[in-house]
Amino acid sequence: MGRNASQLASPSAPELAFGEVPAGQMKSSQALESGWLASLDASPCVTIVADLTGRVCFVNSEGRTVLGAAATQALLSGRSLCEAFADDCRTLITDEAIPAALRSGIWHGEASLLAQQRASMPVALSISAREPASNWLVCVATDISNQKTRERRLEHLATHDALTGLPNLNLFSDRLAHELHLARRGKRPFAVLFLDIDCFKQLNEGIGHEGANRVLSELAVRLFSCVRAIDTVARYGGDEFAIILTNLNDSREVSAVIERIRDSMKQPFSLPEGNVEVSVSIGVAMFPSDASDCESLLEEADRDMYRSKVRARRARWAAPQSYAAFKEPRAASPVPFSKHWR
Repeated sequence: MGRNASQLASPSAPELAFGEVPAGQMKSSQALESGWLASLDASPCVTIVADLTGRVCFVNSEGRTVLGAAATQALLSGRSLCEAFADDCRTLITDEAIPAALRSGIWHGEASLLAQQRASMPVALSISAREPASNWLVCVATDISNQKTRERRLEHLATHDALTGLPNLNLFSDRLAHELHLARRGKRPFAVLFLDIDCFKQLNEGIGHEGANRVLSELAVRLFSCVRAIDTVARYGGDEFAIILTNLNDSREVSAVIERIRDSMKQPFSLPEGNVEVSVSIGVAMFPSDASDCESLLEEADRDMYRSKVRARRARWAAPQSYAAFKEPRAASPVPFSKHWR
């Protein structure tokens, strides 16, 4: 029979969390009585000691804090080391980490530890089985939550526009290529929409760079609200936006989206200096009727957008309103802008 490892600590030793030590490891349990064990308990990292079969025998102070009292007691009742980790990491621990530690003395990697309330905490993990405890598996887990948050932030910045938060050109191109692959395989149509703000240069000069950025940010929100969750709205560059409408049944779904965009643009854009009315030109390319590859789809949507601009210019009765009023005190009423659409 095994004996409770808490009996191994001297009367003057701090209170430590132990489980059962197998009878066959009584000799090696002397290592647990030494200063080595006290140093493990004082470690700022979560430290769990298990026997060579993976059964947990010891959890240090930081581990008890992170895991919680209930989870610690459960582990010390003879549970496997892998049960301290998220479900999707358990195969990694049992099939890769522990065998590697037993074979070469140590294993390094990353996993997700189950913290209190079963919250998943990313950790840098090492599992060792070498001196001074070659008869034990010593698992040391270091919280890398902040590192992972920074990595996600950097990844987001690499694939999303900083101003609008929308996917940028790189992510849009990846999604378009993926959509084209699915469309060819499933023989289903999809559409690419190109749009930009009419007379954006005059707008930018009239209301200033900050005001123009406010318009771009608000336009991104409005466009996103006009499509489905499965569609993609991206900032293509400058005042240009691109949309992928996926998994379409027919062209009427495209027309419905364009109409929603038109309706959303009827509301003036609110700026600190006053309100401004803005119009956009929209171009459409359908797969496979208009083009059958990514480059051709983008070119056709772009051409169609500029055809839309030409038609809108011909239909105007008056020149676009100057934005010089925004350089003066707050405008009393919305500044009209082009309302003509494709």
